[in-house]
Amino acid sequence: MYPDQPNLGVDKPVLSTIVFIISQDGKSVLLGKKKRGFATGIINGFGGKKHPDETMAACAIRELEEESGITMAESDLTYCGMIRAVFQRPTTNWTMEIALFRGIFQGQDPIESEEMAPSWYRIDSLPFQDMWDDDPSWLPGVLHGGFVMGDFLYVDKVNRVIESVIEHHNPSACSRCIAQESGHCPLIPREFPTSLRSWIGNGGFFSQS
Repeated sequence: MYPDQPNLGVDKPVLSTIVFIISQDGKSVLLGKKKRGFATGIINGFGGKKHPDETMAACAIRELEEESGITMAESDLTYCGMIRAVFQRPTTNWTMEIALFRGIFQGQDPIESEEMAPSWYRIDSLPFQDMWDDDPSWLPGVLHGGFVMGDFLYVDKVNRVIESVIEHHNPSACSRCIAQESGHCPLIPREFPTSLRSWIGNGGFFSQS
């Protein structure tokens, strides 16, 4: 785990979201290839930075529509975890804390936007060679209904993970989650960053934070 030190840029993280739309048969996922700006050429889910006056779930809905033309309600999404990416560079350091959401395709065809070119990919043959370096370690589990907390350190090269800490969990199979009737599991390890623990504990993804 990486210490919360100012020189790592983790004290003021960029809050953002990613949404993965899964086909009704559960065999494919809708992803988009970034066309401009940060991470051009990378294939990913749909998402972006949270506005100060919106919830994480509202951010997910807005970014999904802006990037793919698909409209969904917050109730159509399932929160499935959080990842933190620390980018350590020679001249600057910064951090992204990203809330992950799943949604089931409802029949609305995606539309290419100025930012993303959407395509369907089979879940059993994802294009990891064109995705973020950390994706193979957690994305398959999330697409199959799991829950993940991940912490990743990128140094120098934008798309290369140097160190990582990951905790996988499937709340639908967890007796404690079922007993609580909650998507927030009490088994999430204590060593994850304070900001992540507080959001998980108080449901902050669906309230302004």
